[in-house]
Amino acid sequence: MTFTVGPAPTAGNDVITCTAAPPDPSTPPAQLGDGDDTINLVGGTLNGNIGGTGGADIFNLTGSTVNGILFGGNGASGSVDIFNLTGGSVGNGTDAINGELGDDIINIGGGVAVNGQVLGGDSHP
Repeated sequence: MTFTVGPAPTAGNDVITCTAAPPDPSTPPAQLGDGDDTINLVGGTLNGNIGGTGGADIFNLTGSTVNGILFGGNGASGSVDIFNLTGGSVGNGTDAINGELGDDIINIGGGVAVNGQVLGGDSHP
C-alpha cells in the first residue's frame, strides 16, 4: 500500500492517495489534522479508521478495501464533508461512514460494498 502524502498529515490542506503496492494490507493515517483534506482511496487493503478531523474533507473511494470507518471530522460551522464512493468496500461490520459534526454529502454508487451503518452526524464512539 502506498500513501502518497507530501509531508505527514498536517493542520493544512493535505491530499492523501492510497494505491495497491507493498505493504498490502497497510494501516492508514488515523487522523489527518485540521484543514481541507482530500483522501483518494484507489486500491489495496487498509486496516483501520481514517478521520478527517476539522475542515471540509473529501473522501474518494474508487477501489480500496477499507476495513474500518471513514470519519468526516468535527469541522467548523458551515464546513461540508463529502464522501464519494464508487468502488471498493468500507466498514468494520458495525459502522462504515460517520460524518460527525457539520454538514455531510454522502454519494454511494452501485459498485460499493458498505459493511456497516452510514451516519450523517455523530461524534467518535
